[in-house]
Amino acid sequence: MTERNPLIAALFSASQPDLAGLITDLPPFDPRDRLLDQDERTDRLGALYRFRVPFEWHRDLKRRSDEAMQLGYSQRNPTDLEYETQLDQQLDALERGERGYGGAARSFSLRGESGMGKTFAIEAIGRTYPPWVVHDTANGERHFSATQIPLLYVNTPAIATPKQVSRDLIGALDTRLERMQYHLYPTKPPARPFAADYSGRSTVEDLSVGAANLLRRFHVGLVVLDEIQNLSPARSGGEDRVFQYILNLTNTLRVPILFVGTPHALDWLESTEYLERRLEGLPPVIVHPMRLGDDDWETLIDALFRYVYLRGPVDRNAVSEALWNVSLGKTDNAIVAFRDAQEVALERGVETLDPAGIYDAFAAKHPGRAARLRRVTGGSAPALLAPPQPLPKGDAPTAPSADDDPPPVRRARRRGRSQGGPSQGAQATAQQAGAPEAMDVDASRKDMMEDLAPDGPLSRPNRA
Repeated sequence: MTERNPLIAALFSASQPDLAGLITDLPPFDPRDRLLDQDERTDRLGALYRFRVPFEWHRDLKRRSDEAMQLGYSQRNPTDLEYETQLDQQLDALERGERGYGGAARSFSLRGESGMGKTFAIEAIGRTYPPWVVHDTANGERHFSATQIPLLYVNTPAIATPKQVSRDLIGALDTRLERMQYHLYPTKPPARPFAADYSGRSTVEDLSVGAANLLRRFHVGLVVLDEIQNLSPARSGGEDRVFQYILNLTNTLRVPILFVGTPHALDWLESTEYLERRLEGLPPVIVHPMRLGDDDWETLIDALFRYVYLRGPVDRNAVSEALWNVSLGKTDNAIVAFRDAQEVALERGVETLDPAGIYDAFAAKHPGRAARLRRVTGGSAPALLAPPQPLPKGDAPTAPSADDDPPPVRRARRRGRSQGGPSQGAQATAQQAGAPEAMDVDASRKDMMEDLAPDGPLSRPNRA
């Protein structure tokens, strides 16, 4: 099938870029950076905004995308003698309003809560395919000249309507073709965008049929509809109109669609049997929050521990548990909490990363999240029971009086400060040696740090 179909051969005959390499983004780090002053170390922490490591679900999503694309292209082989005739019949059927002519392509879903990195993963997987392929011949047999767009990404805007989604679909194709023309034919004037063919009075049906025509004309392999939960029933005429639109979209486009959204939104769309069959033509990829101690969580923590800019010793297990408590296993939240805790510690002149500091920084910088977390967990994390504390001004917080009864998080932070942090002699020895005091991690963790170097493999050691 791959050899006979040029649409498949263009994508899967040659080796594809390594997905782990496209997802992994480990900023450079030098252990001697811990000896820098407070402002410089705070600047270094800003690099964690682009920190990323791959997880097993990224590979599952890539396999599912390949499968959907190959299945879709297998039904659209331009080397078949009947291909042009079948395509004309399908387009004529669309003009007559026969949406289901020829059957719907197999779609699937990616579902997970916000903060799990779904959109970033989609963008990385999109880079494993060429942005476009220009065909001139098909295996030396019958002539085939066309432009192929393997993957088309559409972000559903907030409070979107079906008409807006269909218009954005055509606009995304215009943008991709404009990029292609600028890259291949930079001296030619830009082509007229297809979206200009549709006025504000165009109906949803007109836009859907126009999008279907363009997707087949440019041999789109997979359409990604991200943030599908933004499709608003209130602005669309009710839930039934949204259901009908998604059904018509899958029937009309006849291109595999990847629906990306929250579990609640996709469960709602699948509440009707006919939409469930459409959305789950292939098994879904479900991104669950990580559990404390599972392989993905340990991979994340091992990678993050390269970027401890504080000079004091670190209790890895205690910090790992605290990060899980404030993130509930969500990737982005854990990275933000790790960075914020160090920034607040540096502002306060504290050189210790401990659970109390993580809780305190989280409550101070993200009071809304902390309040939601207390509701979700029932206040099971003791330090989060305290209300958010204002960040002190100056180099260090004002010491409480003997009559004060500080909240648990303050007592824990003061205990950590009094016990943690290197002595002046230890810091002097570290400066003479040109390296900071060694972190309190075992040999396997140090090996992991070496494995996670940007030019090394992203693999984890076997844990005995």
